[in-house]
Amino acid sequence: GQVLKWNGTQWAPAADTDTDTGGDVGIINALDYGVVGDGVTDDVDSLQAAIDAAVGQRLWIPSGTYYISSELTVASNTEIIMAPDAIIDISAWAPAVTAGATRAIAINGFAYASVNITANIAIGNTSITVSSTASFSVGDIVEVVSTEPLHTGYTGRYKGYLTTVDSIVSGTVLRLSTQSYFAIDATVTYAAEVRRYNTKRNIKISGGKIQCGGAGKGQVGIYASFTAGLIIENMEIDGAEVQAVWLSTSFRPMVRNCYITDCTSSTYLGENNGYGVGIARAVYGATVQGCHFRNCRHSVSGGGTTPPVDAVIINNISYDAIGQDYDCHESAIGWKFIGNSSEMGPNATGGFAIRGTDVVLDGNRINGGTITVSNTVAITGSTLGRVTMTNNIIKNTTNAILISNNYLNEISISGGIIENTTLNAIEITGAARNIKVYGVSFVDVPAKCIYAVATTGLTVSGCTFHNCYYGVDVNAGSSNAAISDCVGTCTYTAVRSFQGSNITVSNCVFSGMVNSSGMSFNTVNNVSIMNCQLTMASASFDAIRASDSYNITAIGNKVSGNYAYGFYGSSNSDTITAIGNDFRKAITGQV
Repeated sequence: GQVLKWNGTQWAPAADTDTDTGGDVGIINALDYGVVGDGVTDDVDSLQAAIDAAVGQRLWIPSGTYYISSELTVASNTEIIMAPDAIIDISAWAPAVTAGATRAIAINGFAYASVNITANIAIGNTSITVSSTASFSVGDIVEVVSTEPLHTGYTGRYKGYLTTVDSIVSGTVLRLSTQSYFAIDATVTYAAEVRRYNTKRNIKISGGKIQCGGAGKGQVGIYASFTAGLIIENMEIDGAEVQAVWLSTSFRPMVRNCYITDCTSSTYLGENNGYGVGIARAVYGATVQGCHFRNCRHSVSGGGTTPPVDAVIINNISYDAIGQDYDCHESAIGWKFIGNSSEMGPNATGGFAIRGTDVVLDGNRINGGTITVSNTVAITGSTLGRVTMTNNIIKNTTNAILISNNYLNEISISGGIIENTTLNAIEITGAARNIKVYGVSFVDVPAKCIYAVATTGLTVSGCTFHNCYYGVDVNAGSSNAAISDCVGTCTYTAVRSFQGSNITVSNCVFSGMVNSSGMSFNTVNNVSIMNCQLTMASASFDAIRASDSYNITAIGNKVSGNYAYGFYGSSNSDTITAIGNDFRKAITGQV
């Protein structure tokens, strides 16, 4: 084929007299294999021939619109570079019979015969015992597969993970490159095995555009299964109803700097679709970086029967998502969302849907959407079970963070800003436990900044409230709440509890309470209020009020401004202790 060289702007034919090899790599031109690129001629055979010839080399696809009548396949060790205005067009294809059955580009490896695991695997193990190691080599991509459910009471999701063979210890012992995320029962109740894959390796596709047919076509832009080291970059993919990029059972794939639009389907042939980048079963270490998404159901989403593990979704921009911009399902483990943005458009729900475990959200910006942590379940036989949110900025929305039906071990929210919500900023319902909120700034919240129902173990520390109605509301059935070192202005009640128990408030400074008591406890047992300062703004309300409550203690608190009682306990309250408080400016009475 014709040899091209990069001239600083584009690939161009090398001069016949140019003998400088200087690290430049020759590249095959698709024109030499008969492609036409007029948008009408079927170029599938010519393009496929060019791709096949490019194994171990680079293929250049110049400007043009390349209509293809069937999918293209790519072998290992192939790099495809498309001109920025080169288009692979499948928009005219008939609708798929099953969702995702038609793809512009398919990259498929395959599985070899499985080998049985013959001993249980403990958490953190790298060595596993199998019936024979004879078929394995160091560096093989393998999957640990089990029939043991990932979550108690859940079906359709099973323990397992993708990894590589680090060494072969003996004829029956393999050492893998990653530790087991959970204990796996391989000998008594469930079956377990190791699958070895023939993966497509070292494939890179960059530049150009894939044009799919949009809603009603059930198409995929690029489908990759059983791959290792795949890179997709600087591409535009439009109208892929099912998924623009579909990753499955792949090791460290990367999608970066792509522009993905109009993956809009909510259901096609009974399946949920419409993903910009889908990270499916048993994908390890996927990276989605620097991409722009517009009008997708979910810009990045993933899950599957076997956990996709350790995905990094970083510095992406998503606009006008029909559902949540970023969505990780129940089986996802160890995903990190870092520095992404979610911008709500006219069609949008926006934000993040978090259903996986050990998920991190750090430094993301959400304008108009919500972070929803729901239906999350700790994985059996593991120490997994956390969601960590740090330094996120959430503005102009209804609820900023919703936590519901959560059975994780811990959810931590620290730093960042929540501004201009119309409903409760952080709302926690459905038997949540061990929720920690540290150093969050709440601004212009005309509702409750933190609202917890049926929550066991709530810690709020170092938060600031500016121009908010309520600070913290520990409501029905909640217990073991500690609120400390918070500062702010609330026009209603700074700390409130109804039917809660075991609540401690300490070292807080609140002001501006003009429409209600500074702190209010109704039908609450075991409350301690210590070393707090309240500046009240209405003589009609009490600084601290307890109704129908038991064992209420106030020690070392100071109240200023206009207020009725410093500490008011109704006749149905019992065991009230007030020591060392400064209620001297009370209009009606100190206690």
